[in-house]
Amino acid sequence: MNSQDRKGRGMKYEIKFTDGKPQIEGDAESFVEFVEQNKANLSNANLVNANLRNANLHNADLSYANLVDADLSYADLSYADLSYANLRYANLRQANLRQANFGNANIDYTGWNLSCKTYNVTVDKNIASQIAMHFCWLDCDDSDVKAAQDALKPLAIMCKHWKELPERNEG
Repeated sequence: MNSQDRKGRGMKYEIKFTDGKPQIEGDAESFVEFVEQNKANLSNANLVNANLRNANLHNADLSYANLVDADLSYADLSYADLSYANLRYANLRQANLRQANFGNANIDYTGWNLSCKTYNVTVDKNIASQIAMHFCWLDCDDSDVKAAQDALKPLAIMCKHWKELPERNEG
């Protein structure tokens, strides 16, 4: 096959699913491009260890997707449905999470960026308690912060990881 015949065809890629759905196969210049082309159909996708850095996944359906160890750094996940997704150890550094739905998602050991790119994210009580736990474990002498920590502590204690942390010296 000469280079002109190959032009525009790219490489062959496939995405497998965890729910028995037939896999998606096709050609693209890169795996990121292939995933972007199929972002409406990624519910239950098995994307373990996937390199999706800089991917445009705006409005993608990633519900129930397995994204363990996936690199989603700098990806546009705005308005994406990540409900029930497994994002354990995923890299979300600098990802745009605006208006994304993380309800019932597993974000354990995930790098959740604290920036304007993460406002209005939908979460469930488990994720809210995990974020509250991290706030409660900040060491800050400010009386307003301490009052906020005390107010959030009942929620923070609900986090499944609360008991894994060493005893906090209350003073």
